[in-house]
Amino acid sequence: VVVVRGSMTVSDLWTDLNCKPDTFIFHRKSYHVHSGMLQSARELDSEIRPLVLSLLEENKGFTTVVVGHSLGAGVGALLTAIWCSEQRGDLSETTCYAFGTPCVASYDLCKELHPIVT
Repeated sequence: VVVVRGSMTVSDLWTDLNCKPDTFIFHRKSYHVHSGMLQSARELDSEIRPLVLSLLEENKGFTTVVVGHSLGAGVGALLTAIWCSEQRGDLSETTCYAFGTPCVASYDLCKELHPIVT
């Protein structure tokens, strides 16, 4: 289980406010997402991917679950999208439970993510 916390610091506020649309590719289609949360999701991916893959290797048959609230829900949803995208298929069975999710993605991407982000 990967838990992503909500807003707590001034830096988190800047992540929230960095809301210009950014492009995200999911299943070979281009969508718009919240740029600050996408940047945070990419940074988190770089930070924890090696550990998560190592733990999955040691625990065959397990899958990864991402949980987040508020800012953490937005970042967690995008982290899950990164891991489940065709370009990053090694964590493709990840699911996400997001609570109080802010507007983080275009409607069309939200429909695509619905089976894996609740």
